[in-house]
Amino acid sequence: MLTTSLYFYNLSIRPFFPPPPPVCEDSWSVFPGIATLGGVFSSVESQAACRSLCVADPGCVAVDISNGSPFFCFIHNNDSLTHNEPYNSEFIAQHRLDRRCLGKVIIDWNEVVW
Repeated sequence: MLTTSLYFYNLSIRPFFPPPPPVCEDSWSVFPGIATLGGVFSSVESQAACRSLCVADPGCVAVDISNGSPFFCFIHNNDSLTHNEPYNSEFIAQHRLDRRCLGKVIIDWNEVVW
């Protein structure tokens, strides 16, 4: 007697690859009309360049950016921000760095599938 085995394969099943983790983005709080003395002047020419300069400097915690012409940017380290009182200025906005990423990837381990 001849015995035959029959096997069925589900070829539609693909291996599971979890989605890539979210990429970290720098986070800023903006305070229009606020500035602080003691920042270091930078000759960059845009808001994006001023913020990038701050992110690249490990001591930077904030920047004062003009909202008109001429454009200017002042970089603040922790000491200049905490030791000087802020003042009101309708032509400046202070951008405080809440989270610095420098291209790091943040992994939410609660969402990783093992």
